[in-house]
Amino acid sequence: EHAGVRLPTHGRVYQKGHELVLANIAESDAGVYTCHAANLAGQRRQDVNITVATVPSWLKKPQDSQLEEGKPGYLDCLTQATPKPTVVWYRNQMLISEDSRFEVFLAKAQGLEEGVAETLVLVKSLQSKDEQQQLDFRRELEMFGKLNHANVVRLLGLCREAEPHYMVLEYVDLGDLKQFLRISKSKDEKLKSQPLSTKQKVALCTQVALGMEHLSNNRFVHKDLAARNCLVSAQRQVKVSALGLSKDVYNSEYYHFRQAWVPLRWMSPEAILEGDFSTKSDVWAFGVLMWEVFTHGEMPHGGQADDEVLADLQAGKARLPQPEGCPSKLYRLMQRCWALSPKDRPSFSEIASALGDSTVDSKP
Repeated sequence: EHAGVRLPTHGRVYQKGHELVLANIAESDAGVYTCHAANLAGQRRQDVNITVATVPSWLKKPQDSQLEEGKPGYLDCLTQATPKPTVVWYRNQMLISEDSRFEVFLAKAQGLEEGVAETLVLVKSLQSKDEQQQLDFRRELEMFGKLNHANVVRLLGLCREAEPHYMVLEYVDLGDLKQFLRISKSKDEKLKSQPLSTKQKVALCTQVALGMEHLSNNRFVHKDLAARNCLVSAQRQVKVSALGLSKDVYNSEYYHFRQAWVPLRWMSPEAILEGDFSTKSDVWAFGVLMWEVFTHGEMPHGGQADDEVLADLQAGKARLPQPEGCPSKLYRLMQRCWALSPKDRPSFSEIASALGDSTVDSKP
């Protein structure tokens, strides 16, 4: 039977002995089929569900587009098929982000939000077999799985049963904070950007501090806090992330040291020299992030080579100058973050409180 109707013994779909033959399968053949067996002693019925896989067809083809620098852009690609096709975007035959450790895809997920058919998400999958990199990936999964804060990127799903392991993270529409800061100081009229006031800069820093306070309260250490690793929404909500996407885009901000690529210019002396990472080394990095915000995304120690920065860290004199227009009260907070002794640096709770108490001029 199919759909409650007994099948014929001839035609395109027919019964041949104890077999059901489906010749030249069509999409309309999908449905529930019932095998009915009977004799004098009784009868048996077994339902089976048949799905018919179809080749994806276009509902909306992506078109050549001219996008505006500094603004979010969207290239839509809608298809239909059974089962529902997975849509993955490539750039010049490459994924959105990839290295020897992992791949990152922009994708659409169904049923994540009530009343929303599809939600844009980022999918990060582990490719490396290296034991340390697998450990780091599991640590990141554990971290985002336990965190729930408005200023931390949300983990929406994960898979650890089979390889490759992957995590599904929320997508934030304006991209990373570093690019946002650079655009805010641009004089290009096409970007239609508005300069950030001191009050707005403090608000950005406060959100990062609150996100990091949540990390530290849950005993997680970030190890790579920087403007490039924070994401910004169209509503200027900032979220701490650790996607590692930035290593593709900002490779000049990483330094090869002791067989690893490290964010030298954001690292405390004990982190780079002794491998001692803690919430207090994250606080040092936060001070550098504050400096990035108040310089509109300039490179820390931009006038120095990496080896010179390393030498200054070894000598205990790696300090950044007061940014133009930055209130002295806020620069003193940065300096506290760069105290040589970790115990002399403020906690993220103290930083968030100090930023909240800042009475600053809101003029651009």
